Amino acid sequence: NEFYQQLGQGTLAAARRYGGEDFACVLGQEMAGYATGEVFFAAQSLGFRHSHLDSGGYSYDQKHAEKDVEKAVNFLMDDEPGRCLLSSMVSCLFARGVYNEDLLAECMRVSGFSESSGNLSGVAEHIRTHRWKLRFATGFKPEEITLPKRFYKITTWKGKVDASYLDNLKAEYARRIEALVQA
Repeated sequence: NEFYQQLGQGTLAAARRYGGEDFACVLGQEMAGYATGEVFFAAQSLGFRHSHLDSGGYSYDQKHAEKDVEKAVNFLMDDEPGRCLLSSMVSCLFARGVYNEDLLAECMRVSGFSESSGNLSGVAEHIRTHRWKLRFATGFKPEEITLPKRFYKITTWKGKVDASYLDNLKAEYARRIEALVQA
């Protein structure tokens, strides 16, 4: 039936058709099963795959009560290359503690990628930059991403979501991603 066909297109498509865009739990894709706070919302809404796997925003929210946009966005930008590298090597991100840089370099060496194994941070940055350039080339526009109003009404362990902080995080993260693509 038509309803299930709409759901097959995703929650946001169904919300557009039947109403509910203000409260549908969608940040590009359906969100992870937790709502840790502003950094998570900004990261998932703009993240490469709109996935909690693309950044540790959820972790940052759980460990930091201060509302420092620069510090939070620096964390997101610094965290992403390592996740890109692990994902490109088909590693489970739950194993981040096991697959440290030395082990990843050894995996690269025994797989015939000795040259790359000596420059993992450069390889990770190249992967990240290439992904974002491809994303923008295929029409991604961070300024067109909106957050459902519901996310501004959530209460976390830190208290009610700070709308100004969330909006500033999203704007700065978008600016930094765009700068990465322009570089």
